[in-house]
Amino acid sequence: MNKKLFNLIGLTLSAVAASLISVAVMAQNSAGTAHAAEGTYVVNSSSPAMGALTFLLTLKKNGEKWSGEITDCPMPLTVNNALVDAENNVVLVGDLGGRMIEIKGKFEAGKITGGWSLGELKGAWDAIKKEETKPAVAAPAPITTPLTGATPPPALEGAYDLKVTADTQVEFLLTLVIRKEGDKLKTEVPSGGDLKIVDIKIEGDKVTLVATYQGQGPILMPGSSAGDELSGRWEFGGFSGTWKATKKR
Repeated sequence: MNKKLFNLIGLTLSAVAASLISVAVMAQNSAGTAHAAEGTYVVNSSSPAMGALTFLLTLKKNGEKWSGEITDCPMPLTVNNALVDAENNVVLVGDLGGRMIEIKGKFEAGKITGGWSLGELKGAWDAIKKEETKPAVAAPAPITTPLTGATPPPALEGAYDLKVTADTQVEFLLTLVIRKEGDKLKTEVPSGGDLKIVDIKIEGDKVTLVATYQGQGPILMPGSSAGDELSGRWEFGGFSGTWKATKKR
């Protein structure tokens, strides 16, 4: 073979090999570099109307598209759209019990802080990356106990005559069933119609029922327990009233 031709082939193969190696390195670096905002966060959310919630939020980026997933939330909250812009502003649009909720915040140093709006309801939220929390702390201290708190008092289990009264003198007479499922309490309103009790929160002698009406809510109904009775007040959408549940015998 001609010596010049041999050298030309060798140089060409070397150039091709170098190009392939460069492309492979770039691809590896691109695949292995994650956005700083990606990860799982412990979220604390609070508002005067809805109280406090604690749940997990996972943010992921696939190419230019962001996605969000919410887990361990006591309410039916899902993320439909997620975005983290070039300035680390976070925008989440989700669904909470059939209603659109918009959550906005700013990511900085492993933490997101901001506010949310659900119709006329508004509140604040902060999210701390799980890997950013100190190892000595099992979990960031929540604002309050989650709505389905661990190991609730078994004395609350049973069927109750529930009366929900609005200040407009409208009354709902229902049967409320509280039952234990694992280490949590579950609520059920057989034949409840438009008014449903979807969750319960226990904190000492404080009891909060979580309701929906015609699919709207959540409606928080804070109160307390005394013997075989639970009672309290509620406010939602400009309306308010009282509630009382008496255990059936």
